Amino acid sequence: MSPRREYVSYFADGRGRRREFAGFEGRPGLARILIPALGIAVLGVSVWWFAFRTADRDAGDVLTLDDATIPTLLLPAGTDSESATGISTGDTFDCADLAEGWDMFQGSPSRQGCYATNTIATPKILWRTQIGIQGWLNNPVIDNGSVYVGSAGVAQFTADRRDGIYSLDLATGHQNWFFNGVELDVNGVAFADGVVVGTGDEGRLWGLNARDGIPIWTDDLGAPVYGNPLVVAGMVVVGDGSGHVTALDPKTGVHLWQRQVDGAIRGGAASDGSMIVVAGENHEILAVDLAGELLWRVKVPSRGPDAQSSRIFAAPTIVDGMVIIGFVRGGVYAEPALAALDQATGELKWRATDVAGIKTSWANVRSSPAVAGSYLLYGEAYSNLLIAIDLETGQTRFSVPTGQYCQAQWPSPAVIDGQVILPRNDGGLYAIDMESETLLWKIYIGNSAATSGNFPNGFDSGDCDAGYPVLASPAVSPEGVIVVGTLGGDLVAVGDRGWG
Repeated sequence: MSPRREYVSYFADGRGRRREFAGFEGRPGLARILIPALGIAVLGVSVWWFAFRTADRDAGDVLTLDDATIPTLLLPAGTDSESATGISTGDTFDCADLAEGWDMFQGSPSRQGCYATNTIATPKILWRTQIGIQGWLNNPVIDNGSVYVGSAGVAQFTADRRDGIYSLDLATGHQNWFFNGVELDVNGVAFADGVVVGTGDEGRLWGLNARDGIPIWTDDLGAPVYGNPLVVAGMVVVGDGSGHVTALDPKTGVHLWQRQVDGAIRGGAASDGSMIVVAGENHEILAVDLAGELLWRVKVPSRGPDAQSSRIFAAPTIVDGMVIIGFVRGGVYAEPALAALDQATGELKWRATDVAGIKTSWANVRSSPAVAGSYLLYGEAYSNLLIAIDLETGQTRFSVPTGQYCQAQWPSPAVIDGQVILPRNDGGLYAIDMESETLLWKIYIGNSAATSGNFPNGFDSGDCDAGYPVLASPAVSPEGVIVVGTLGGDLVAVGDRGWG
């Protein structure tokens, strides 16, 4: 078997057997096992149904609501937020690294996921387009009125007509172009100076002309390329399943430099504009300068009895001179699965602690935390909670319930002017106000037939199986439109009922 075929996924291995990503899943007691297990079983049936049914709609078929509009004029709420009184006097929720657009995962090279634009008060589905399975790495990006996203197709691990890279019109959801010159599933994409760069399970990279989707260059790295491309300093940086991190010229695909870490690189790299940090699955964190010269290399295992067998899946988050790392571990623990390293040296600064007494059983962090003011924000697995952690100390500050307890949590949040946008595995999209620590709104996007955004009957009683989970992370347009994909194959745009 070629090395590029030896990949794993949330759903199954290459022989069709379902398993957790890299074999790691928490074991939070009998009650916490039975609920996720039941959900996983039903999810498996749902995935099977979607994967092997006859796809009866062409890629790019769009359902657009008649009164859906997108604001044509950007009127950002601004980042001059008043100090929060409900949390701690003097706290603000400004972006430490304000994304200038959303042309890569989490909006900026630092992966902080923070943006200033219009916020949504009354959510509405603007359009939804069936393009194929949207998994953990199928995170859309947006540039100049177009949405770019990779697809895992009709069925994972097979060559089918929906595997590829899509460009869609942000205003309507209609297809601009579709590149299907791939053998297997496409993962992350990024926009770099007129070029859309995509990564694939088959071990290839593609550089496509953003105007028409015509290939400019292709590259074969010889190992699956899972992660989200990083765009920084005129380069595109990608990691692969063999642990190699490669910097390329986005215009030509020419390799500029290459380094290696211990273990597959699953989430991608991060940068503050002067250095690049990448995490290998086997706990090794590597920091290099923009020329690829080594700055430091450290091993950072999780803690607990199985610390050495834990894994790192997500891209690091860089903020305030720190590199934030999340861990995927077997079992559950008394503390959150996050650690902070000194950005200059790689030395451990803190491991997260639950001083607020939020939970007794903390699970995995598969996503890259977002940053707002002095807070790290992420969706906690084996719960329905958005977690806020003090950036300076690593201590828990507060949590907000957002939906149903449904299996693990894969998506990373986005922060829009103090409003946290969090997709969840229950099929919902949630908005949380940081200052009041309350849920502002929610909308259901996990069912292709649900155009109203209303949650299914029985959902509040714990019915997590009415539709499809959301595993991908959202993108945010300059106008404030939120775009995110579902496991059922829909790419969905959400706006405000008051726009227009």
